[in-house]
Amino acid sequence: MNSGNTNNVSVLGIGNVGCQILSNLETKSDFGKFTYISQSLEDIPQSSKGHFLKLDMKIGGSISIPMIRSLCKSQIDEISNSIISSDYVIITCNPGEKISAALVPLIAKLCHDNNTKCIPILSMPYDHETHRHFNAGVTLTKIKEFSSNIILIDNDEILESLPRIPISDAFNLIYSKIALSLSSLFSNNHERLENLLEITEDDKYSLLSFGESSHDENTNVAVKNALQMLSNTTNPSSISRVLLFLNGNSKLSTTDVLSSINMIKGQVNESQISHNYSTSDSDTMAVLISSGLSQTKFDDYDPLSNIFAGNNLDTDIEYHVNENLDIPTLSD
Repeated sequence: MNSGNTNNVSVLGIGNVGCQILSNLETKSDFGKFTYISQSLEDIPQSSKGHFLKLDMKIGGSISIPMIRSLCKSQIDEISNSIISSDYVIITCNPGEKISAALVPLIAKLCHDNNTKCIPILSMPYDHETHRHFNAGVTLTKIKEFSSNIILIDNDEILESLPRIPISDAFNLIYSKIALSLSSLFSNNHERLENLLEITEDDKYSLLSFGESSHDENTNVAVKNALQMLSNTTNPSSISRVLLFLNGNSKLSTTDVLSSINMIKGQVNESQISHNYSTSDSDTMAVLISSGLSQTKFDDYDPLSNIFAGNNLDTDIEYHVNENLDIPTLSD
């Protein structure tokens, strides 16, 4: 495994939301390999220097997730060598989109079977996207079988934190803020990526939250906003580990960092807290990765998982079965 750089990291954006996040992330980081995977060319930015995989569904209309998986498997096989030859694979997606629900478990299993570390970053459906909740819940359950580094993002909380702007602008701003927070955590640095893996390594879930403050406000405002976003999605007392990253302005001091850590300790009890920071000319951003979550607002998305207490009877990845098996029939 590489020990000094992140050139051997593959970052995959799957579906519309995944590609939008990746498009913003590509401009903010220097990872070696970016791959956009979608059935629509509109999801792939023309300015990107990454690889593109336009999925050929071969048929139109509404098709099932197992059917999508079957139709696209040969194309995923074509890039499988690039995926499993990486030290790390980072996936951005909305697990409620059918294309993500079909392919992310497949790629996570591919990584698992080849001992490649996989970090799925799941931008969860909004509350109003009820038609995507079940797909997201089932996909989350399946990915959990193959990755212990799942990071969830609550888009509703990000939307609530934005000023009143047109909804199309709001979505673009959300993708940009998610990418900015991720680039802060990764920061093209192998040690920070290893630290993130250590924090998120769990049979439960991790949650990304962030807050911002202006030049005229102190760092505590950004941390308070990040903690508010966290507490609206889960119970902070259930958290076992926290990674805090402060991207502060030029006035950031050691006192600010210690004050931020103490604020977090007051919310997450005896959790293990790691921290890192950098300075820039931009407004301050506090990014939290909180792990060990046994419950989140997304638990009800997969009712079967709740009924079976996480011990689902069928965890296999389903494919469409071709009904035309050419079985001879007996003639009269």
